[in-house]
Amino acid sequence: MTESKHKLAAIMFTDIADFTALSAKDEPGALALLNTQRELLKPIVEESGGRWLKEMGDGLLISFSSSHRALDCAIRIQEAVREIDNLNLRIGIHQGDIIEQDGDVFGDDVNIASRIEAFAAVGGIAVSDKVYRDISGDPEFSATYIGQPKLKGVQQEVKVYSITSHGLPETRLADVSAKLEREPVPWKKYGAGLAAAIVAWFLIFPPGGSGINSIAILPFENQSGNPQMEYMVAGMYDGLLRELSQLGALRVISRRSAMQYQDSDKSLLEIATELDVDAVVEASVLGMGENMHLQVNLIQARPDESTLWGQAFERDIADVLTMYKDIVRAIAGELNISLTQQEEARLSTVRKVNRETYEAYLKGMYNLSKEDPGKFEEGMAYLLEAVELNPADPLAYTGLAEGYINMGHGPAPPPGIRSKARAAVDRALKLDSTMAEAHAALALVKLYYEWDWEGAEASFQRAFQINDNLAGSHYHYAWYLVLMGRLDEGIVEHIRAKELDPFLPLYTAWLGALYRYNGQYEKAIAQARAGLDLNPKFGVPMLIMGNTYADMGDYDKAIKAHEDMVAVAPWWGYALGVTYVRAGMRDKATGVLAAMEAQPPSSWQAYGLAILNGALGNMEAASQRLEYDPHHAFVAWITIYPELELLHADPHIKGFYARLNLPGGD
Repeated sequence: MTESKHKLAAIMFTDIADFTALSAKDEPGALALLNTQRELLKPIVEESGGRWLKEMGDGLLISFSSSHRALDCAIRIQEAVREIDNLNLRIGIHQGDIIEQDGDVFGDDVNIASRIEAFAAVGGIAVSDKVYRDISGDPEFSATYIGQPKLKGVQQEVKVYSITSHGLPETRLADVSAKLEREPVPWKKYGAGLAAAIVAWFLIFPPGGSGINSIAILPFENQSGNPQMEYMVAGMYDGLLRELSQLGALRVISRRSAMQYQDSDKSLLEIATELDVDAVVEASVLGMGENMHLQVNLIQARPDESTLWGQAFERDIADVLTMYKDIVRAIAGELNISLTQQEEARLSTVRKVNRETYEAYLKGMYNLSKEDPGKFEEGMAYLLEAVELNPADPLAYTGLAEGYINMGHGPAPPPGIRSKARAAVDRALKLDSTMAEAHAALALVKLYYEWDWEGAEASFQRAFQINDNLAGSHYHYAWYLVLMGRLDEGIVEHIRAKELDPFLPLYTAWLGALYRYNGQYEKAIAQARAGLDLNPKFGVPMLIMGNTYADMGDYDKAIKAHEDMVAVAPWWGYALGVTYVRAGMRDKATGVLAAMEAQPPSSWQAYGLAILNGALGNMEAASQRLEYDPHHAFVAWITIYPELELLHADPHIKGFYARLNLPGGD
């Protein structure tokens, strides 16, 4: 027996409607139909990047690397079989953990996919809530909520949706024949009509479930009387947010977008509408001495405001992490959320903190969040102090790793940053392998510094298994997908990041770049403008607008956007040079090149010079810059920039492409 292997996958289960009756009536015809199904569907599955795992009678079990790919394939399958007599399929899709062993697959999530299939209409597709969350931000798809049935043999609570776009039939509850795990009921006594009505009721309104699927934690109010403790208030906010975000049943808005409402006089309804959430958590910090005092309220904000729950908490600072878990458990109970085994285990884990170490950690993260260079350095110093005080603190090491990675993304990354980031994240995971943020940081190290593409995706998926509400991770995963040639999936992930952090201009603006790569220029400009509205002095929206206008041939607007960009973000100057080249203004581009070459050598300078030399046709110079060591975090994405077609085809950079070892590369 070979060793079993766990893998996160989107699992598709298909079934031919009324196949048993067909077999009894015409066995040769039924066997011929199975052959037709195999011959017709297998090429579609392979073209869609799926794995044809096994055939079970008339049923098929297929896996995919993502929900998006699985759904695209399912739609193609339903379109292909419409004209085939008797090949009437129901399809179910779920995303989860599968176990591969001896060429077969096992696990609860495989069982869930097979159970969900029965909720699809004939010719239709049913998906789980995990799949629905993956595709909900994509306007190409629409779906209708069916219910939250108790699936036979399944411990997890699973919400089921019917895909209604692409001409697919919507599931009618009266037609659902899925087996439900329920107490025996004397149906004959009350009649079949009442029985059907009760089944439909429990499908739509299952026991438990509050109808609240999204939530935001509003900025905490400091009522301690000590304004010098703002870092502690911010840390308490982040601690509760970290725990609440790990409830898979909730979409939880990120810190940065929620902080827009600090001292806001807007009503809860206005805030909930702008954040697109059902409920909010309000909290007041009442005291911060040896004990932490926190008053927490859970409020349903839409459609009508209603306080659902409130409680005061007091804990010794050593037990503050346990306090956050207790609050989350109380919120889950009030919302009738059934915790998964993983969630239950995590909330039951008790870990004490050392006050001195924890305060240093909180000061570090507080200063890092200020997005001020001076404060950033101060924050990193506090985090280094925290790990010196307690080398066994995984929170501080994770914070250090995030800080090092952010430094590596900037225009002047210090030397040795990648090794420091790797060391910090390795230490964090050794101390606590259940921290989603640590797995997310490892994904970034593998993606941007080590070019370990398979390892990066595995770390992203592990982070999402623990906490699917990490906006930054969805953002970076989107760019991973784009680099892998999976642009449509990347757009979906980027939209997810924006939904979780709607007021961060970074996510709003860079989504425009993905639309640009997809040829959706109007959407690209709209996203860039929206990012500029959020921060008029942010250079990225101007970068994207200029690139998009250049693609459209409007060079006057492109140059204006990029000149405005250089005024607020001079480090993007190479992009203005590229636009000059595209507009036929080579003299000006050469001037930009000369100014860049006069700058001190750095990974960012090498990245920009590689791009501008490539645009100018100086291929040997571009190739030399691509070999700069250490490389900048962005350099691999040069391979997808549409303005560098000549560079992509030039033999000078074959060595660079070989080192990248991208899937599908030469």
